[in-house]
This record gives sequence, C-alpha cells and structure tokens, in this order.
Amino acid sequence: MLWEEMTSKDIKEAAATHGVCILPLGIHEKHGNHLPVGTDMYIVRSVACKAAELEPAVVFPHYYYSQGSECQHYVGCICASHELIIASMQEMCDEIARNGFKKILIMSGHGGNWGLIGFFAHKILGTGRDYTVYTSTVFDINEERQKRIMDFADGKEMGDHAGLSETALMMHIRPDLVHLDRQNPEEGNALGRTKHLRDVKIFSGLNWYGDFPGHIGGDFTPATPELGKVIFDEFVGQACDVIKTIKSDEALPAFFKEYNNFTRNPM
Repeated sequence: MLWEEMTSKDIKEAAATHGVCILPLGIHEKHGNHLPVGTDMYIVRSVACKAAELEPAVVFPHYYYSQGSECQHYVGCICASHELIIASMQEMCDEIARNGFKKILIMSGHGGNWGLIGFFAHKILGTGRDYTVYTSTVFDINEERQKRIMDFADGKEMGDHAGLSETALMMHIRPDLVHLDRQNPEEGNALGRTKHLRDVKIFSGLNWYGDFPGHIGGDFTPATPELGKVIFDEFVGQACDVIKTIKSDEALPAFFKEYNNFTRNPM
C-alpha cells in the first residue's frame, strides 16, 4: 500500500489494522556511468513496495534525504546537510506516527546510511515519542538467502556500489535506465589507495573514494535481469520477514515506554 495513492480513510484503516509504515531511504548519487543517480531509491522502494504487498504495510512516499557527503563532488548528487537529514527524518517519523502508525521501519537502500540509521535509532531514545522505530537495510539478508543468490550467480563476486548486484537489480526493476555501453568496466577495479588504513581498521569518509574514484566498485558485466530477479526476490523475502516480526513484536514498544518513563524520572 502506497501512502500517496491511499485516501485519508484508507490510511486510517491501515494504521489501525496493520500499524506498520515503512520509510525507505534512498539517495541521488553517481552510480558509475551506466546506472541512474536514483538507483538506491529505486531498489529500496521497489523492495519495500513488493514486500508490503505480501506482508501488508504502508510505504511512505519517495524519499532521498540520505547521508551522501562522500559523493557530493559528483554531478547529480543531492547532498543535504546532516543536520537537515536528521531533523527531516525525525519530523517524517513524527508525522507518520501522528497519522496513526506507531511502528515505523526505516529501511535503507544506500550503503552510506549504515552510520546514519544507527545514529538515529539512538538519537530518538529519551525523546518521549509514543512510537517505536526499527531500522534495517535491504542488503542485510540471512545466509540461506545469500547462498541462493551466490549459487545462481555461480559464485561471482556481487561487487560494491554500482557493481554486479545493483546493476542486475536495476536491469530487473528499470531496464530502461541501464546503459552498460556507457561504462568502462575497468573503473570498477579497486585502486587500493587506502588499503594501508583499512588493514589496521582505520575509517575515514573518503576510504571508499580512495579505492573507487569512479564511484563504481566491482565487475558489473555479468549482470542479467534474471540474476536481478533472484536478488530482488530474496531481498523481498527478507523484508517480509522483517515486517512480520515487527508486527508481532511487543517487546520493543514496551522497552521504549519503560525507557521514556525512566528518563523522565530516573529515581
């Protein structure tokens, strides 16, 4: 169920019946020269929409305020400030909850959001909100699902940003936006310019850029729509499991309520 396509009455009934709203986080950033800047947004929203059909939930409208500092030097990137991103996410969650959804799943389709959604999950603690926030990413699937993908791909490396996995997914979701002939595959080879840092577990915001200045990681050339469908189906299956678990979860909402009470009066 798509928020923007529902009537006011539909949303009220869905909130009372299902109680879960998914906020899919994408971004607009360079994905090599062969994929659209909205790749992450297309992937995460497509997965969320299909999962919400199978395990009923409401999907929030297209959203692309994500952490993208490491890619703002590329044309096409929409890079809002971190202050605005966090504030906007908070207000969107507040609005979702004000409309009756007390369980909100923030589902990210952008690798640069790993730190962001974790930070937000901590930031919301102690704010006294009357709703519960859950976070996940479309890429974080269980080992069984990962094995089925790897078996179909004959063990090929799925690649990183704009690599085999994302290219195959877009060939399945929006093949009209994929232009393989525009990208030199060799740009997906890691340059290793920050290996000395990674070897001793040092992180910086430009580690990835040091290896992949073309903003593409891995060999995308074996990508096919068929592989994309296999990956998509496994992502959707995992998302359905997540939604189902959130629906039945009574522990975290109770923890939120208890925590909020204690922060108001720790004595």
